[in-house]
Amino acid sequence: MKAIKLIVCLAAASLLFSACIKGSPAKEIIKAGNQKAAAKDYDGALAEYDKAIKADQNFSEGYFNRAFLNIMIYNKTKDACSDLKKAKDLGHNYADNLLKQYCEK
Repeated sequence: MKAIKLIVCLAAASLLFSACIKGSPAKEIIKAGNQKAAAKDYDGALAEYDKAIKADQNFSEGYFNRAFLNIMIYNKTKDACSDLKKAKDLGHNYADNLLKQYCEK
């Protein structure tokens, strides 16, 4: 019985947490950018990532996604490196890997 109560409590906490994050304007803008990138509308995706950064300058995913797009699609490594440094400083999990691969040669 205790295990069932614990599972119910964890599920409820998870739903509440995701509801709080879901309302983030920057997170919603990033989703739109990711959809555009998936549809190969890279200019549109880049514009969305720019908007996400303007909406929340402390949202690491905006900097990371913009950097990734600049590296992989536009071959703008110099522009991407400053975004990757910012994403790393803000705690993005994968920024350090790309920094080492593309910026610290």
